[in-house]
Amino acid sequence: MGSPSGQMLQNAALKGMPLGIDIELEAKLPAGGIFSRLKNKINWEAALLASLKETMGEYGLSDFIPEIDYVANGRLPLNYCEEWGDVSSKEGRLVVATRTSTCGPGYHAAFCAGIDDFARKFKLTFSQTDSTGDETGYFASRDYKSLQNYFANFLKQLATHITKDPNDTSQLRLQLPLQQLTPDGKGGDIFTPRGLMSYPDFKRIADAVDSDSLSSAKNWFPWWDESPSADDYLKLASQVMWTDIPWHVPADGYETHKYKAAISAIQKAKAMGANAAWFNNEYNEMLKLLADLSESYPVPSKTGIGYRRHDCRWNLAPSWTGVLPGYLYTEYTEDTLLVYHGDFSAHLSSYTFKQAHNEIVAPEVSDGATIIVEGVNEKFRWIVERSRSTEDNNFINDQVCARSINGMLLVTFTHNGELNREKLLEFVENLVLTD
Repeated sequence: MGSPSGQMLQNAALKGMPLGIDIELEAKLPAGGIFSRLKNKINWEAALLASLKETMGEYGLSDFIPEIDYVANGRLPLNYCEEWGDVSSKEGRLVVATRTSTCGPGYHAAFCAGIDDFARKFKLTFSQTDSTGDETGYFASRDYKSLQNYFANFLKQLATHITKDPNDTSQLRLQLPLQQLTPDGKGGDIFTPRGLMSYPDFKRIADAVDSDSLSSAKNWFPWWDESPSADDYLKLASQVMWTDIPWHVPADGYETHKYKAAISAIQKAKAMGANAAWFNNEYNEMLKLLADLSESYPVPSKTGIGYRRHDCRWNLAPSWTGVLPGYLYTEYTEDTLLVYHGDFSAHLSSYTFKQAHNEIVAPEVSDGATIIVEGVNEKFRWIVERSRSTEDNNFINDQVCARSINGMLLVTFTHNGELNREKLLEFVENLVLTD
């Protein structure tokens, strides 16, 4: 038990790589007038999102700005492809920040244009923060060619860092959010917003010079031209499909919006004469899922664009990871994660505790349950016990109980078939305790 590939998977930050290109701006808020009615933070978010959505609409990309209803916990997903975004108002100042290197110089410039529009509407003056500001210099200069050169140099620096040790066989997650689901791969795999890449891919970028370096950057960044080209629209759609599309019937408006963002980008590329034939399968699949009102649970093909088509490594609970299908639906309660799809579901919870002895105690067997598999490694012991569902006798409850020195993971799988039982066994085989 335990996946070496899962243990080797690292984020770029752990390897000391450049994290990205960020921009953070701030404006002093007037004390009276209209601003007295905008004192609530969510109003500032709504006003900013509406302004950015209008500006992005000028580039045909308004679908890439979520509705305010889907902004939670003060975090601002300014576009689906980025790693983070944030807006806050406190102590009489409005601060807005985003990472633009996941999308490209086009998004960086459009973001600045959106802030300009917002500032004009509310009579604000934005400046760069002392802590982050705009490292590219574009907010002050508005020199787009210099901005493209900055992004090209950033990519070359990133590729050079990745390829400096040809013997490094660890897997790498590059410019992906921490919560991004990706499959377990093999040594040397590099998971990126543009799909799975490898050492030779980045070696070519690192070795490129002059015009070839700009060409590499143009191919890499989804939004390269100031006004998106047909190729840019296709790259933006591809990035959303790789990272954000869950490949199941949308569960809510937020997921629906993701599908619409990818679909609209492909449609705009087609309208500009682009050949999008290699996206036909994914495009038709998204249209079908978006229109499905039957409450069906189609299983996506494992071929095609999209990490979540595959079995992925999930963060189950603090310190525990396991492999489950990436296309599962998720629901969170206070102390439990529910994942489900069709006739398969799993409730995941964990517990921590202190004990006087330094020994991994065997998990206890529930009354009326039968152990179907058990084992031990250097970090934890586990059992899988089986019982019939009390709600429906046609369903089986298989509970995984894994116990370490300091804690315990409980996962209850409810299913009614051998195919789902295989998901359970694969989960057990790939369970990893990371601390």
